[in-house]
Amino acid sequence: MSRDPEGVRERILDAGVRLLRESGIRALSGAQVAKLAGLSQSHLTYYFPRRTDLLVAVGRHSLGTVVEQLRGFFNASESPLGDQAVRDRVRRLLRAQMEDRARTRMMLGLLVESQDEPALRAVLRENSGFHRGAAALALGRTADHPDVDIVLATLWGLGIQQLLYDDDEGTRARTERILRRVGQWIDAAPDPSGNEIQRR
Repeated sequence: MSRDPEGVRERILDAGVRLLRESGIRALSGAQVAKLAGLSQSHLTYYFPRRTDLLVAVGRHSLGTVVEQLRGFFNASESPLGDQAVRDRVRRLLRAQMEDRARTRMMLGLLVESQDEPALRAVLRENSGFHRGAAALALGRTADHPDVDIVLATLWGLGIQQLLYDDDEGTRARTERILRRVGQWIDAAPDPSGNEIQRR
């Protein structure tokens, strides 16, 4: 029998993620989450006695969807590096996450809060590990390959750039040029064994 038959905990977490995505970390208060979830604050406190408990749970919940998507990609692959179709799907997933301004706002807020909260930092590191695996799969490289670090840093930086600048044609065009250039660079870079990886 479920300890939460009415799905209250799930409603709280969904409300917390929604607040983070729409309004940022400052909006994540017990009162705001409870209101959005349609609960009293005392009911929320029953599930999450401290703001830190709520932050960690919301962080884990928000990252759970991405982790499940990435696991699906890994499970669909026959080989450790996957085939071109899998790599293309993962590239599209990583790109969509980079372009999601609300997600970047949420992640930056969680990152700032994680500096004082080791449990939240662990959740973010776990998320980073899954992104590292997805990037490696998309690139046809191992997770510890320097190209993976370069691509992740580029995607994270572009995500911040998307958030910082207005969502105008100039920003989108610049982002497209950068993504194309990074893709060309990665496709042309030799693997550690000195062999070029064959691309389309």
